[in-house]
Amino acid sequence: MKRKLTIVLMTLMIMATVVYAAQEDYTILVNGTPLKCNIPPRVVNGYILVPFRTIAEALGVDIHYDSSTNIIYVNSKPEEKPELPQEQPELPLFAELVNRYWTETDLETPPIDGPDDFKKFITEALEVLKNKTPNEYRIVLSYVKNIKLGKADTEERYDAAVVSDGTVIFNTDSYNMWINSRCDKEWLAKNAAALLVHEATHMQQNVCGMSIVGGTQFTKDDIELMAYLAQYRATQKLGLGKEAEKEMWKHVEEHLKK
Repeated sequence: MKRKLTIVLMTLMIMATVVYAAQEDYTILVNGTPLKCNIPPRVVNGYILVPFRTIAEALGVDIHYDSSTNIIYVNSKPEEKPELPQEQPELPLFAELVNRYWTETDLETPPIDGPDDFKKFITEALEVLKNKTPNEYRIVLSYVKNIKLGKADTEERYDAAVVSDGTVIFNTDSYNMWINSRCDKEWLAKNAAALLVHEATHMQQNVCGMSIVGGTQFTKDDIELMAYLAQYRATQKLGLGKEAEKEMWKHVEEHLKK
């Protein structure tokens, strides 16, 4: 008798707990935000039942019930793509150049300032670059804004140099030495083309935020190394010969050791 009484009391306690739970107010949080429900949660046979459709819609899920098959379809909604503004914002310089590099079929040849023989010389250099190394040719046209004959404001000896506005300056003394030499004219044009690749690489570094004189992450030798590697590859592709490749590789090794 005592055992039966104990079981009855335990049963009554459980039922009382369930009834008490059914009378409590439940709050549903969806991603931390309280959810308002037309049908409040309730306890049935010891289980808390919640409004599935309300929760699903709050989570961006599509609910569909097919009464003919008694199937409930639950599908995530396709991601909505935001509409692009009618007027595109102005791109920063680097993004604008990259956009031009990859989208434009024909890039404009930079203007050439100097005597007619110099203009012809650079035109031939650009033409051989276009035919032999089209990728490097597009880089030159993307970053070089002007090509002229003169002298840059630098203490270092140079055959060509680039300034901040994208102008490549060919040294007058070097140019005069080239055209008065016995070197093959086509070889000289290829050599000038490789120099343009070197200077275009420097301009690319400037646009990317890597100063020619070095920065916090890249030293001057790091930056020169990148430019000489680009010139070395151009030297190979243009077919300037083994001696020219060896000479260019000396510059690469020089900056590798520092």
